[in-house]
Amino acid sequence: MRASLFALPLIIAACNPIAELEDPVPRDLRKAPYPDLAPTDSFTPLPAPKTSLETQRDGLAARAADLQSRAQGLGGTIDEATRQRLEQGVTDG
Repeated sequence: MRASLFALPLIIAACNPIAELEDPVPRDLRKAPYPDLAPTDSFTPLPAPKTSLETQRDGLAARAADLQSRAQGLGGTIDEATRQRLEQGVTDG
């Protein structure tokens, strides 16, 4: 009996019709012609950012220093066999 009392509001809510959403396209625009397209010749590309070689070098040096400090923060030790394998690098095969 109690279960049916709790289910009653859900059943009543399910019987209500779902509210219709407003039409996203107004009726007067449904049959309107498509707008004219803009010619792409008038588009101007954005200028490329100007960075000097020195600025790029400083940025890369700062990034390398950050990565090295993060690597040192990881801690841990590497056994000699693994260190040798890492120093050999990746080979095709």
